Amino acid sequence: MRKLLLTVICSAPLFLIGCGDDKNDTQAQQPTQQPSAVTANTEVKAEVKAMPAQTVSTEAVSTEGAAPSEAVYKEGSDYTILENKIDLGVNAPHVIQFFWFGCIHCQKFEPTVEAWHKANNNVILVRIPAVTKYWKRDAQIFYTMADMGIMDSTFKETFRLYEHNSNSRRKALTFEELLTHFKGLGIDTKEFTKIYNSSAVAEKVEIAEAVFNYSQVSGVPGFIVNGTHLISLENINNHEDLTAVIDALL
Repeated sequence: MRKLLLTVICSAPLFLIGCGDDKNDTQAQQPTQQPSAVTANTEVKAEVKAMPAQTVSTEAVSTEGAAPSEAVYKEGSDYTILENKIDLGVNAPHVIQFFWFGCIHCQKFEPTVEAWHKANNNVILVRIPAVTKYWKRDAQIFYTMADMGIMDSTFKETFRLYEHNSNSRRKALTFEELLTHFKGLGIDTKEFTKIYNSSAVAEKVEIAEAVFNYSQVSGVPGFIVNGTHLISLENINNHEDLTAVIDALL
């Protein structure tokens, strides 16, 4: 099995209904240059293995030491145990988050996840952009940011750009508008375009697509705890309910 490379974000996320791969959620085409090799700055070697997921009680899970009156979460209604574990080679407690910059549900939930992760910085948050026919460009943007080492300084502002665009109009951002955005953040847009079109970024996008398809997640946002427990959204009433389920499963 070939080794994979995925970006792990250890800083700074859905709401009831997720975003699906809709033809209305498209993005404009942008010019493509010949790929060039680029060294990744923020990455972790990972391997997706077809192995049985470790299970917890099939009846219910709750936070250790919780009082009887506290919420108890059940398999089938609050989470699903994956048939095969998503093994990213991360041994510490971690949460895999599938997202799309243009998803309004991801955008609304971002402040909650940012606050949750700040309070739980011992948990690794692995962001993986969902790659579909219409969302591939935005995954390239994400991995370009990662390879340039500018994630910490640009992620929040980039999410806000997509959110502002969602609130003001449904037409997707053009690549030129994105370059203008990064230029305003002090990023060299020539270097950005070069890395955006690199073979290194193309490989990461390909891997992200494979992991997303392997994950059994049907839309975004989507959360998997420790590679084994996919959180169900049907019975979640608010953002805080979701973080409570995550806490219970960790």
